[in-house]
Amino acid sequence: LRNLVRAGPDVYPGAKLVQMPNGSKHIIPSGNSEIALARRLAISNRLAVPQPELHSGTPMIVHRHMEDGDFLVMNRQPTLHKPSIQAHRVRTIRALGAKTLRLHYAICKAYNADFDGDEMNGHFPQTYQAKAEIAHLAAVPYQYLAPKDGSPLGGLIQDHVIAAVKLTIRDRFFNEDEYLDLVYSGLYASVAEDSCVPDAILIPPAILKPSRLWTGKQVVSTLLMNIVPAGLPQLNAYLAGRRTKVELWAGAPFAVARILSDVDLVIVGGYFASGLLDKAHIGSASGGMVHCFYEAYGPYAASQLLSGISRVADRFLKITSFSMSLADIMLSDKADRDRRRRFRVGFISSHACVPNLGSENGSELRHKFCTQFCCLRFEKGMQTLGLCAFADAFGLTADTLTEENVKHLYRLAHFAPKTDEVFGDKMAALDRAVKDRIKHSQDAVCDAVIPSGLYVPFPANSLQLMVHVGAKGGMVNAQQMSVALGQIELEGRRVPLMLSGRSLPSFQPYDVRPRAGGMCTHRFLTSMPPQELFFHSMAGRDGLVDTACKTSRSGYLQRSLIKHLEDLSVHYDGTVRDSGGSVIQFRYGDDGLDVCQSTFLKPEGFHFFAENAELLARRWRCPLDPELYRKLTEQNPLPPELASKVDEVAVRRLTVSVEPNFYFESLKIITVFKVPPGEPVGLLAAQSLGEPSTQMTLNTFHFAGRGEMNVTLGIPRLREVLMAGSAVIATPCMEVPILPTSEAKSRAEHIAREMYRLRLAEVIKLPLSVEVDYSSDSCSLTFNLLSPSAYRSRTNVGTRRIMHFLERVLFVDLSKRLTQELKDQGKSRDEVNTSSTFLYC
Repeated sequence: LRNLVRAGPDVYPGAKLVQMPNGSKHIIPSGNSEIALARRLAISNRLAVPQPELHSGTPMIVHRHMEDGDFLVMNRQPTLHKPSIQAHRVRTIRALGAKTLRLHYAICKAYNADFDGDEMNGHFPQTYQAKAEIAHLAAVPYQYLAPKDGSPLGGLIQDHVIAAVKLTIRDRFFNEDEYLDLVYSGLYASVAEDSCVPDAILIPPAILKPSRLWTGKQVVSTLLMNIVPAGLPQLNAYLAGRRTKVELWAGAPFAVARILSDVDLVIVGGYFASGLLDKAHIGSASGGMVHCFYEAYGPYAASQLLSGISRVADRFLKITSFSMSLADIMLSDKADRDRRRRFRVGFISSHACVPNLGSENGSELRHKFCTQFCCLRFEKGMQTLGLCAFADAFGLTADTLTEENVKHLYRLAHFAPKTDEVFGDKMAALDRAVKDRIKHSQDAVCDAVIPSGLYVPFPANSLQLMVHVGAKGGMVNAQQMSVALGQIELEGRRVPLMLSGRSLPSFQPYDVRPRAGGMCTHRFLTSMPPQELFFHSMAGRDGLVDTACKTSRSGYLQRSLIKHLEDLSVHYDGTVRDSGGSVIQFRYGDDGLDVCQSTFLKPEGFHFFAENAELLARRWRCPLDPELYRKLTEQNPLPPELASKVDEVAVRRLTVSVEPNFYFESLKIITVFKVPPGEPVGLLAAQSLGEPSTQMTLNTFHFAGRGEMNVTLGIPRLREVLMAGSAVIATPCMEVPILPTSEAKSRAEHIAREMYRLRLAEVIKLPLSVEVDYSSDSCSLTFNLLSPSAYRSRTNVGTRRIMHFLERVLFVDLSKRLTQELKDQGKSRDEVNTSSTFLYC
């Protein structure tokens, strides 16, 4: 500290001021003048002289500069959840002109941070008590798991994931210099910090002749073996491949995909024997390699592993590099022809959905059906798909599917209010029918040409490598580049019509072609026509407006949740109570377990416990306190020999005919995994709801391609459920998980058909037949029912139940309403006569 005071405030490291025991502060003078140097020397000398005030417990305090190793509490706004504030160790940048904060990739997800101008706040603790608290409560290694559900927050992204996959692929070898260079890059920081590991553990080469070569997996193995804390066994793990599939390696140089695929990760005694380090293992994913390392060796060991892998990935990228070219999104000539053919055939084959059009006598109808508007072959297929979807939505047959009828019905549905019983839901039904057919055709095309039809196969294809290992992008991005943009949706619906009946001025009014509703069959690779470019721009603007307008609503929603739940906490009896002492929950989460401590207490995680039994026993075993043992024996009136026999008999009787689930339930009551008393669980619940809602990018979610089930989700859904509190909510639906068996799926579909709300307009032919006889002053209304095949896929209701409803409910109600309407018009009872006659065909 004396040296820091002598250096002054202008030289790093130095000091700014000295606080005396009486509370006065002496600012250390700056500059190199003789007076400034003398004053700094005098102040520093006072630090070496014993002060009488020290006996009172108030020493002199030096306000020094921040140095390497100090803790700094960082915060990025908006502070949406607990991991938005974390404590980092400082490493100062000595370069001139460096005035920016540098943040590790692995922590970006917790802050929701990127590097496009983000700003952060730093808070430097001023006392040793504050430093100790944040080091054990808010340090980055302790924030690895999210308090919401125990899933990992920290993980490597983008370049690091790509480098790790290319490093651990089977055909990657290094000579001795390269091997030692990579190992040193990953270990120099962790080995220097851990005094128990004076020398690094190296691995013999995998190939000895003609030259000594090490594999990329051996580099990771060396990293794992050296980062394990001293005195603990090495890790064992078998993790089935979840991200990179075996089928992707069909284009590899070997005939059998399994030879190079290497998707299952196997670690035996710390040796990385098999697998690829993709996002599922080093990213923010549950059950990956880093997550297992965290559970086995603790937070700091997992943090060192992430840092080591990131340094090795950085060094490896400097050796090999990674880039993407235009060839990665190109299709082969054969695949390109197949793409166009499949689009054309997929659109034209939709005629089988229209009654009477797919029959043997329907050739003349099909010719008229396909040539009404366009002469181009591809456009005829588009027209066919649109007319088929229209016929399905409006219940038309090939005989009534004329141009005039289509435009007339389309116009009625366009201007009909949502409350209209006949045409109110026809636009949604049309959207559903079109999108179902488009999805079927587009999925078939994409599955046929990607990845098998790409000009550069996987894994040499850089774009496919990025997508499948989880580094960047998704299959939708790849398909829009190479195949087609697909159906453009605005708030879950197709592009809406203007008052003129057009989606864009370049289309005919009430054009039923999917292209007029936002279907884009072109791709980024070969450019797009103006209409599709405009549709794509509309979708982009829709997302931007949604993102800009939702911020205030989501912020107020989270504030409301926090203010209502902030007084809920866990008490020492295990109950959740509010500030008034009222019991909200008798056991937190029904089991009292801390979410972050019990992520592996699931049946699928037990194999990890079995493989690392000795490691976990050494980590969690603690010596028995003699004083505790004395108290336990004093409380037990039986002698030790008799007590052990009584316990044996009691355990044998209690475990007879007990279900296997009992052992799992008894495992969960381990004291170490219980939620600690005082945990503000109400605040955690409010933050767990508010943080995802603010990060959402869409207000609505299109449910499985079903236009009529455009359910309200996101912020409007949360506001409806949490803030409105209405007894009748707009979308009374919920997601129910089912077992992954064919029987469970068929039963769930049966239940869905039983609960389907079948409307009258879906079972009768339109328009209705109305006959008026003016001579007898009578009117007859004829209902023609559709064939059961028209609605059998949606509901279990049969013709008999429909006829029963018409007889007992509809016609009775219709008769009463007609009678009342005529009475309201001043008709006498003798003039009013309503009757119903049923004719079964």
